[in-house]
Amino acid sequence: MMTQTEKKSGADAKLREALAADASSARLQAALSAGTHPDPAFIEVLVARCAIEPDFYVRDMLTWALIRHDRAEVTRRVLTELASNVPQARSQALHTLSKIADPDTWPAITAELLHDENDDVARTAWRAAAGLVPEGQEVPLAEILATQFGRGDRDVQLSLSRAFADIGPAAAPVVERAKAHGEDAARLHAIATERIMADPEEGFDAAIAEARKAVALLAAPRVDDLVRVRSSEPTDWRDVLRTIALMRGFDADDASERQRLALSLGTSEQRDIRSIVDAALTETDPNAAGALDWSIARIGHSALPLIIGALESPEDHLRHRAAEILSRMRTPEASHALAECIRHPDVVVRGHAALARGQRGEADAIPALFELVAAGHRDVEASDMLAALAAQPSNEDGILRLIGAAFSASGAAERLRLTATLADIPSPAADAVLAELTADHDHRVALTATSILRSRTR
Repeated sequence: MMTQTEKKSGADAKLREALAADASSARLQAALSAGTHPDPAFIEVLVARCAIEPDFYVRDMLTWALIRHDRAEVTRRVLTELASNVPQARSQALHTLSKIADPDTWPAITAELLHDENDDVARTAWRAAAGLVPEGQEVPLAEILATQFGRGDRDVQLSLSRAFADIGPAAAPVVERAKAHGEDAARLHAIATERIMADPEEGFDAAIAEARKAVALLAAPRVDDLVRVRSSEPTDWRDVLRTIALMRGFDADDASERQRLALSLGTSEQRDIRSIVDAALTETDPNAAGALDWSIARIGHSALPLIIGALESPEDHLRHRAAEILSRMRTPEASHALAECIRHPDVVVRGHAALARGQRGEADAIPALFELVAAGHRDVEASDMLAALAAQPSNEDGILRLIGAAFSASGAAERLRLTATLADIPSPAADAVLAELTADHDHRVALTATSILRSRTR
Protein backbone atom coordinates (compact mmCIF):
# COMPACT_ATOMS: atom_id res chain seq x y z
CA MET A 1 0.00 0.00 0.00
CA MET A 2 1.36 3.49 -1.00
CA THR A 3 2.29 5.90 1.79
CA GLN A 4 1.04 9.51 1.86
CA THR A 5 4.53 10.70 0.87
CA GLU A 6 4.63 8.34 -2.09
CA LYS A 7 1.19 9.53 -3.20
CA LYS A 8 2.33 13.15 -2.98
CA SER A 9 5.52 12.39 -4.91
CA GLY A 10 3.53 10.62 -7.56
CA ALA A 11 1.01 13.45 -7.87
CA ASP A 12 3.58 16.20 -8.36
CA ALA A 13 5.57 14.02 -10.79
CA LYS A 14 2.45 13.51 -12.92
CA LEU A 15 1.74 17.25 -12.89
CA ARG A 16 5.34 18.05 -13.85
CA GLU A 17 5.12 15.59 -16.72
CA ALA A 18 1.77 16.96 -17.89
CA LEU A 19 3.06 20.57 -17.81
CA ALA A 20 5.99 19.53 -20.00
CA ALA A 21 3.71 18.27 -22.83
CA ASP A 22 4.43 19.60 -26.30
CA ALA A 23 0.84 20.73 -26.92
CA SER A 24 -0.07 23.99 -25.18
CA SER A 25 -3.67 22.73 -24.89
CA ALA A 26 -2.44 19.76 -22.83
CA ARG A 27 -0.43 22.03 -20.56
CA LEU A 28 -3.44 24.34 -20.18
CA GLN A 29 -5.60 21.35 -19.14
CA ALA A 30 -2.96 20.23 -16.64
CA ALA A 31 -2.84 23.67 -14.99
CA LEU A 32 -6.63 23.81 -14.89
CA SER A 33 -6.74 20.41 -13.20
CA ALA A 34 -4.11 21.44 -10.64
CA GLY A 35 -6.22 24.43 -9.67
CA THR A 36 -9.46 22.53 -9.60
CA HIS A 37 -8.02 19.89 -7.26
CA PRO A 38 -5.42 21.76 -5.16
CA ASP A 39 -2.63 19.81 -3.52
CA PRO A 40 0.21 21.38 -1.46
CA ALA A 41 2.65 19.30 -3.47
CA PHE A 42 1.62 21.18 -6.62
CA ILE A 43 2.86 24.60 -5.41
CA GLU A 44 6.55 23.98 -6.12
CA VAL A 45 5.76 22.46 -9.54
CA LEU A 46 3.49 25.31 -10.57
CA VAL A 47 5.96 28.01 -9.46
CA ALA A 48 8.83 26.29 -11.28
CA ARG A 49 6.77 26.03 -14.49
CA CYS A 50 5.84 29.73 -14.33
CA ALA A 51 9.51 30.61 -14.93
CA ILE A 52 9.76 28.71 -18.23
CA GLU A 53 6.22 28.40 -19.70
CA PRO A 54 6.25 30.02 -23.19
CA ASP A 55 2.49 30.31 -23.72
CA PHE A 56 0.72 33.36 -22.26
CA TYR A 57 -2.59 31.60 -21.67
CA VAL A 58 -0.94 28.68 -19.93
CA ARG A 59 1.02 31.08 -17.70
CA ASP A 60 -2.21 32.82 -16.76
CA MET A 61 -3.78 29.47 -15.89
CA LEU A 62 -0.73 28.58 -13.78
CA THR A 63 -1.27 31.78 -11.77
CA TRP A 64 -4.95 30.90 -11.35
CA ALA A 65 -3.99 27.44 -10.14
CA LEU A 66 -1.54 28.88 -7.62
CA ILE A 67 -4.05 31.23 -6.02
CA ARG A 68 -6.42 28.27 -5.57
CA HIS A 69 -3.88 26.85 -3.10
CA ASP A 70 -3.05 28.01 0.42
CA ARG A 71 -2.26 31.69 -0.15
CA ALA A 72 0.19 32.08 2.71
CA GLU A 73 2.27 29.16 1.45
CA VAL A 74 2.07 30.34 -2.16
CA THR A 75 3.10 33.87 -1.12
CA ARG A 76 6.09 32.56 0.85
CA ARG A 77 7.30 30.52 -2.14
CA VAL A 78 6.61 33.18 -4.77
CA LEU A 79 8.48 35.90 -2.87
CA THR A 80 11.73 33.98 -3.33
CA GLU A 81 11.27 34.18 -7.11
CA LEU A 82 11.59 37.99 -7.04
CA ALA A 83 15.36 37.55 -6.70
CA SER A 84 15.59 35.07 -9.60
CA ASN A 85 18.02 35.67 -12.46
CA VAL A 86 15.27 34.61 -14.87
CA PRO A 87 13.16 37.64 -15.90
CA GLN A 88 10.04 35.54 -16.53
CA ALA A 89 10.28 34.10 -13.02
CA ARG A 90 10.34 37.62 -11.56
CA SER A 91 7.51 38.76 -13.80
CA GLN A 92 5.24 35.81 -13.01
CA ALA A 93 5.96 36.10 -9.29
CA LEU A 94 4.89 39.76 -9.38
CA HIS A 95 1.78 38.85 -11.37
CA THR A 96 0.85 36.20 -8.79
CA LEU A 97 1.39 38.60 -5.89
CA SER A 98 -0.85 41.16 -7.58
CA LYS A 99 -3.60 38.54 -7.80
CA ILE A 100 -3.19 37.46 -4.16
CA ALA A 101 -3.26 41.14 -3.17
CA ASP A 102 -1.81 40.67 0.30
CA PRO A 103 -0.96 44.16 1.69
CA ASP A 104 1.94 42.68 3.64
CA THR A 105 3.78 41.95 0.38
CA TRP A 106 4.05 45.69 -0.51
CA PRO A 107 7.65 46.04 0.80
CA ALA A 108 8.76 43.26 -1.55
CA ILE A 109 8.05 45.45 -4.60
CA THR A 110 11.32 47.33 -4.51
CA ALA A 111 12.59 50.27 -6.55
CA GLU A 112 14.92 47.81 -8.31
CA LEU A 113 11.93 45.87 -9.61
CA LEU A 114 10.14 49.08 -10.64
CA HIS A 115 13.26 50.02 -12.63
CA ASP A 116 13.96 46.49 -13.88
CA GLU A 117 15.75 46.52 -17.23
CA ASN A 118 13.37 43.87 -18.55
CA ASP A 119 10.19 45.56 -19.79
CA ASP A 120 7.91 42.66 -18.86
CA VAL A 121 9.21 42.60 -15.29
CA ALA A 122 8.93 46.38 -14.94
CA ARG A 123 5.39 46.43 -16.37
CA THR A 124 4.23 43.76 -13.95
CA ALA A 125 5.94 45.51 -11.04
CA TRP A 126 4.17 48.78 -11.91
CA ARG A 127 0.79 47.07 -11.96
CA ALA A 128 1.42 45.16 -8.72
CA ALA A 129 2.71 48.27 -6.93
CA ALA A 130 -0.26 50.37 -8.00
CA GLY A 131 -2.63 47.72 -6.64
CA LEU A 132 -0.83 47.18 -3.35
CA VAL A 133 0.39 50.70 -2.47
CA PRO A 134 -0.68 51.56 1.10
CA GLU A 135 -2.35 54.83 1.98
CA GLY A 136 0.19 57.63 2.26
CA GLN A 137 2.71 56.00 -0.09
CA GLU A 138 1.01 57.00 -3.35
CA VAL A 139 3.15 60.07 -4.03
CA PRO A 140 6.54 58.37 -3.39
CA LEU A 141 5.46 55.54 -5.68
CA ALA A 142 4.33 58.01 -8.35
CA GLU A 143 7.69 59.80 -8.12
CA ILE A 144 9.50 56.54 -8.87
CA LEU A 145 7.15 55.63 -11.71
CA ALA A 146 7.50 59.12 -13.24
CA THR A 147 11.15 58.36 -13.96
CA GLN A 148 9.90 55.73 -16.43
CA PHE A 149 7.88 58.11 -18.62
CA GLY A 150 8.84 57.67 -22.26
CA ARG A 151 10.19 54.16 -21.74
CA GLY A 152 9.57 51.34 -24.19
CA ASP A 153 7.00 50.69 -26.89
CA ARG A 154 3.27 51.36 -26.93
CA ASP A 155 2.37 48.42 -24.67
CA VAL A 156 4.98 49.31 -22.07
CA GLN A 157 3.83 52.92 -21.99
CA LEU A 158 0.20 51.87 -21.74
CA SER A 159 1.05 49.72 -18.71
CA LEU A 160 2.65 52.68 -16.98
CA SER A 161 -0.29 54.97 -17.75
CA ARG A 162 -2.72 52.40 -16.33
CA ALA A 163 -0.60 52.13 -13.19
CA PHE A 164 -0.91 55.88 -12.67
CA ALA A 165 -4.67 55.63 -13.24
CA ASP A 166 -4.82 52.89 -10.59
CA ILE A 167 -2.90 55.05 -8.10
CA GLY A 168 -5.48 57.78 -8.64
CA PRO A 169 -5.66 61.52 -7.87
CA ALA A 170 -2.69 61.47 -5.47
CA ALA A 171 -0.41 60.94 -8.48
CA ALA A 172 -1.81 63.90 -10.45
CA PRO A 173 0.70 66.53 -9.20
CA VAL A 174 3.60 64.23 -10.10
CA VAL A 175 2.24 63.78 -13.62
CA GLU A 176 1.70 67.55 -13.90
CA ARG A 177 5.37 68.19 -13.11
CA ALA A 178 6.48 65.53 -15.58
CA LYS A 179 4.54 67.32 -18.33
CA ALA A 180 6.72 70.40 -17.94
CA HIS A 181 10.18 68.82 -17.71
CA GLY A 182 12.31 66.17 -19.31
CA GLU A 183 12.69 64.88 -22.84
CA ASP A 184 9.90 65.24 -25.39
CA ALA A 185 9.07 61.50 -25.27
CA ALA A 186 8.62 61.63 -21.49
CA ARG A 187 6.50 64.79 -21.66
CA LEU A 188 4.35 63.26 -24.40
CA HIS A 189 3.80 60.13 -22.32
CA ALA A 190 2.97 62.19 -19.22
CA ILE A 191 0.34 64.21 -21.10
CA ALA A 192 -1.23 61.02 -22.48
CA THR A 193 -1.20 59.53 -18.97
CA GLU A 194 -3.03 62.55 -17.60
CA ARG A 195 -5.76 61.97 -20.19
CA ILE A 196 -5.99 58.27 -19.28
CA MET A 197 -6.25 59.20 -15.58
CA ALA A 198 -9.08 61.63 -16.35
CA ASP A 199 -10.90 59.17 -18.63
CA PRO A 200 -9.78 55.52 -18.32
CA GLU A 201 -12.12 54.62 -21.18
CA GLU A 202 -10.16 56.77 -23.65
CA GLY A 203 -7.98 54.67 -25.90
CA PHE A 204 -4.22 55.01 -25.46
CA ASP A 205 -3.64 55.74 -29.14
CA ALA A 206 -6.17 58.57 -29.01
CA ALA A 207 -4.55 59.91 -25.84
CA ILE A 208 -1.12 59.87 -27.49
CA ALA A 209 -2.50 61.66 -30.57
CA GLU A 210 -3.95 64.42 -28.39
CA ALA A 211 -0.72 64.58 -26.42
CA ARG A 212 1.24 65.12 -29.64
CA LYS A 213 -0.95 68.10 -30.42
CA ALA A 214 -0.40 69.52 -26.95
CA VAL A 215 3.39 69.11 -27.19
CA ALA A 216 3.36 70.78 -30.61
CA LEU A 217 1.47 73.75 -29.17
CA LEU A 218 3.88 73.98 -26.23
CA ALA A 219 6.83 73.97 -28.63
CA ALA A 220 5.35 76.58 -30.96
CA PRO A 221 6.89 80.05 -30.67
CA ARG A 222 4.89 82.42 -28.48
CA VAL A 223 4.23 86.00 -29.53
CA ASP A 224 6.58 87.36 -26.86
CA ASP A 225 9.19 84.81 -27.97
CA LEU A 226 8.99 86.11 -31.52
CA VAL A 227 9.37 89.69 -30.37
CA ARG A 228 12.49 88.74 -28.43
CA VAL A 229 13.79 86.69 -31.36
CA ARG A 230 13.35 89.64 -33.71
CA SER A 231 15.39 91.86 -31.40
CA SER A 232 18.23 89.32 -31.51
CA GLU A 233 18.44 89.77 -35.31
CA PRO A 234 18.67 86.10 -36.40
CA THR A 235 20.04 85.43 -39.87
CA ASP A 236 18.04 82.32 -40.77
CA TRP A 237 15.33 79.99 -39.48
CA ARG A 238 17.84 77.77 -37.69
CA ASP A 239 18.93 80.82 -35.72
CA VAL A 240 15.29 81.48 -34.83
CA LEU A 241 14.79 77.95 -33.50
CA ARG A 242 18.06 78.01 -31.58
CA THR A 243 17.24 81.39 -30.03
CA ILE A 244 13.78 80.20 -28.98
CA ALA A 245 15.31 77.07 -27.41
CA LEU A 246 17.83 79.23 -25.55
CA MET A 247 15.13 81.55 -24.22
CA ARG A 248 13.01 78.61 -23.12
CA GLY A 249 16.05 77.22 -21.31
CA PHE A 250 16.58 80.48 -19.46
CA ASP A 251 12.86 80.50 -18.56
CA ALA A 252 13.10 77.08 -16.85
CA ASP A 253 11.56 76.94 -13.37
CA ASP A 254 14.57 75.11 -11.92
CA ALA A 255 17.41 77.55 -11.16
CA SER A 256 19.99 74.75 -11.38
CA GLU A 257 18.88 74.09 -14.99
CA ARG A 258 19.38 77.77 -15.81
CA GLN A 259 22.80 77.69 -14.17
CA ARG A 260 23.87 74.62 -16.14
CA LEU A 261 22.73 76.23 -19.39
CA ALA A 262 24.72 79.39 -18.65
CA LEU A 263 27.86 77.38 -17.83
CA SER A 264 27.49 75.39 -21.07
CA LEU A 265 27.73 78.49 -23.26
CA GLY A 266 30.99 79.04 -25.09
CA THR A 267 32.85 82.14 -26.15
CA SER A 268 31.44 81.77 -29.66
CA GLU A 269 27.86 82.59 -28.64
CA GLN A 270 28.08 86.11 -30.10
CA ARG A 271 24.85 85.63 -32.04
CA ASP A 272 22.99 84.94 -28.78
CA ILE A 273 24.26 88.00 -26.88
CA ARG A 274 20.86 89.65 -26.50
CA SER A 275 19.23 86.48 -25.16
CA ILE A 276 22.07 85.93 -22.69
CA VAL A 277 22.10 89.55 -21.50
CA ASP A 278 18.30 89.60 -21.14
CA ALA A 279 18.49 86.43 -19.05
CA ALA A 280 21.31 87.85 -16.90
CA LEU A 281 19.44 91.10 -16.22
CA THR A 282 16.30 89.32 -15.03
CA GLU A 283 17.92 86.39 -13.15
CA THR A 284 17.09 86.34 -9.42
CA ASP A 285 18.92 83.19 -8.29
CA PRO A 286 22.46 84.14 -7.16
CA ASN A 287 24.10 80.97 -8.51
CA ALA A 288 22.44 81.20 -11.92
CA ALA A 289 23.16 84.95 -12.01
CA GLY A 290 26.84 84.32 -11.28
CA ALA A 291 27.01 81.76 -14.08
CA LEU A 292 25.39 84.20 -16.52
CA ASP A 293 27.76 87.00 -15.46
CA TRP A 294 30.67 84.63 -16.09
CA SER A 295 29.26 83.80 -19.53
CA ILE A 296 28.95 87.51 -20.39
CA ALA A 297 32.51 88.15 -19.21
CA ARG A 298 33.69 85.44 -21.60
CA ILE A 299 31.78 86.99 -24.50
CA GLY A 300 33.49 90.31 -23.78
CA HIS A 301 32.95 93.85 -24.97
CA SER A 302 30.24 92.89 -27.49
CA ALA A 303 27.74 92.72 -24.64
CA LEU A 304 28.61 96.16 -23.24
CA PRO A 305 26.13 98.30 -25.23
CA LEU A 306 23.16 96.20 -24.06
CA ILE A 307 24.28 96.25 -20.42
CA ILE A 308 25.05 99.97 -20.44
CA GLY A 309 21.63 100.62 -21.97
CA ALA A 310 20.01 98.75 -19.07
CA LEU A 311 21.50 101.30 -16.63
CA GLU A 312 18.81 103.71 -17.84
CA SER A 313 15.94 101.23 -17.47
CA PRO A 314 12.86 102.47 -15.63
CA GLU A 315 12.92 99.23 -13.59
CA ASP A 316 15.12 99.27 -10.48
CA HIS A 317 16.15 95.61 -10.59
CA LEU A 318 17.36 95.88 -14.20
CA ARG A 319 19.51 98.92 -13.40
CA HIS A 320 20.98 97.22 -10.35
CA ARG A 321 21.78 93.98 -12.18
CA ALA A 322 23.37 95.94 -15.05
CA ALA A 323 25.68 97.74 -12.60
CA GLU A 324 26.50 94.45 -10.87
CA ILE A 325 27.35 92.75 -14.19
CA LEU A 326 29.63 95.63 -15.25
CA SER A 327 31.47 95.51 -11.91
CA ARG A 328 32.06 91.75 -12.33
CA MET A 329 33.36 92.00 -15.90
CA ARG A 330 36.61 93.56 -14.64
CA THR A 331 37.67 94.95 -18.02
CA PRO A 332 38.88 98.53 -18.64
CA GLU A 333 35.88 99.18 -20.90
CA ALA A 334 33.36 97.94 -18.34
CA SER A 335 35.08 99.82 -15.51
CA HIS A 336 35.07 103.04 -17.52
CA ALA A 337 31.39 102.69 -18.41
CA LEU A 338 30.52 102.12 -14.76
CA ALA A 339 32.73 104.95 -13.50
CA GLU A 340 30.89 107.38 -15.77
CA CYS A 341 27.72 106.80 -13.70
CA ILE A 342 29.06 108.62 -10.62
CA ARG A 343 26.18 111.15 -10.83
CA HIS A 344 23.51 108.59 -11.62
CA PRO A 345 20.22 109.27 -9.79
CA ASP A 346 20.00 105.64 -8.58
CA VAL A 347 21.98 105.32 -5.34
CA VAL A 348 22.82 101.65 -6.02
CA VAL A 349 24.23 102.39 -9.49
CA ARG A 350 26.03 105.41 -8.06
CA GLY A 351 27.59 103.17 -5.40
CA HIS A 352 28.96 100.76 -8.01
CA ALA A 353 30.31 103.76 -9.93
CA ALA A 354 31.96 105.13 -6.78
CA LEU A 355 33.81 101.86 -6.22
CA ALA A 356 34.94 101.84 -9.85
CA ARG A 357 36.21 105.42 -9.63
CA GLY A 358 37.75 104.79 -6.22
CA GLN A 359 39.81 101.95 -7.68
CA ARG A 360 41.13 104.49 -10.16
CA GLY A 361 42.03 106.91 -7.36
CA GLU A 362 39.57 109.60 -8.41
CA ALA A 363 38.60 111.98 -5.61
CA ASP A 364 35.11 112.74 -6.93
CA ALA A 365 34.11 109.24 -5.77
CA ILE A 366 34.46 110.27 -2.12
CA PRO A 367 30.88 111.53 -1.47
CA ALA A 368 29.34 108.41 -3.02
CA LEU A 369 31.75 106.19 -1.04
CA PHE A 370 30.46 107.87 2.11
CA GLU A 371 26.93 107.00 1.03
CA LEU A 372 27.94 103.34 0.87
CA VAL A 373 29.51 103.41 4.33
CA ALA A 374 26.49 105.14 5.83
CA ALA A 375 24.06 102.77 4.14
CA GLY A 376 26.05 99.67 5.13
CA HIS A 377 26.11 98.50 1.51
CA ARG A 378 29.57 97.22 0.55
CA ASP A 379 30.78 99.48 3.34
CA VAL A 380 33.99 97.51 3.95
CA GLU A 381 35.11 98.04 0.34
CA ALA A 382 34.09 101.68 0.47
CA SER A 383 35.95 102.22 3.76
CA ASP A 384 39.12 100.67 2.31
CA MET A 385 38.91 102.97 -0.71
CA LEU A 386 38.34 106.03 1.46
CA ALA A 387 41.47 105.11 3.42
CA ALA A 388 43.45 104.75 0.19
CA LEU A 389 42.16 108.10 -1.09
CA ALA A 390 42.90 109.76 2.28
CA ALA A 391 46.53 108.70 1.87
CA GLN A 392 46.71 111.40 -0.79
CA PRO A 393 47.30 114.69 1.12
CA SER A 394 44.97 116.61 -1.16
CA ASN A 395 42.05 114.38 -0.19
CA GLU A 396 42.48 113.90 3.58
CA ASP A 397 40.99 117.18 4.78
CA GLY A 398 37.96 116.80 2.54
CA ILE A 399 37.31 113.25 3.78
CA LEU A 400 37.58 114.25 7.42
CA ARG A 401 35.23 117.20 6.90
CA LEU A 402 32.69 114.86 5.32
CA ILE A 403 33.00 112.46 8.24
CA GLY A 404 32.47 115.29 10.73
CA ALA A 405 29.41 116.52 8.86
CA ALA A 406 28.03 113.02 8.54
CA PHE A 407 28.14 112.46 12.30
CA SER A 408 25.63 115.20 12.96
CA ALA A 409 23.11 113.79 10.51
CA SER A 410 23.55 110.02 10.87
CA GLY A 411 21.85 107.40 13.00
CA ALA A 412 23.59 105.15 15.53
CA ALA A 413 24.57 102.37 13.13
CA GLU A 414 25.85 104.81 10.51
CA ARG A 415 27.92 106.73 13.08
CA LEU A 416 29.50 103.49 14.28
CA ARG A 417 30.50 102.53 10.73
CA LEU A 418 31.95 106.02 10.11
CA THR A 419 34.00 105.74 13.31
CA ALA A 420 35.38 102.39 12.16
CA THR A 421 36.38 104.03 8.86
CA LEU A 422 38.70 106.39 10.75
CA ALA A 423 40.73 103.36 11.85
CA ASP A 424 42.13 103.12 8.33
CA ILE A 425 43.14 106.80 8.16
CA PRO A 426 46.30 107.06 10.29
CA SER A 427 46.88 110.79 10.51
CA PRO A 428 46.93 113.49 13.21
CA ALA A 429 43.76 115.00 11.82
CA ALA A 430 41.95 111.68 12.04
CA ASP A 431 43.27 111.18 15.57
CA ALA A 432 41.82 114.56 16.54
CA VAL A 433 38.39 113.50 15.31
CA LEU A 434 38.69 110.21 17.19
CA ALA A 435 39.68 112.03 20.37
CA GLU A 436 36.46 114.01 20.23
CA LEU A 437 34.48 110.83 19.67
CA THR A 438 35.85 109.19 22.83
CA ALA A 439 33.37 111.37 24.70
CA ASP A 440 30.48 110.71 22.33
CA HIS A 441 27.03 110.27 23.84
CA ASP A 442 26.76 106.89 22.05
CA HIS A 443 28.68 104.47 24.27
CA ARG A 444 29.53 102.14 21.35
CA VAL A 445 30.98 104.99 19.27
CA ALA A 446 33.03 106.21 22.26
CA LEU A 447 34.41 102.71 22.95
CA THR A 448 35.28 102.17 19.27
CA ALA A 449 37.10 105.53 19.06
CA THR A 450 38.98 104.78 22.28
CA SER A 451 40.00 101.35 21.05
CA ILE A 452 41.30 102.75 17.75
CA LEU A 453 43.40 105.41 19.49
CA ARG A 454 44.86 102.86 21.91
CA SER A 455 45.83 100.55 19.05
CA ARG A 456 47.82 103.39 17.50
CA THR A 457 49.85 104.08 20.61
CA ARG A 458 51.06 100.51 21.03
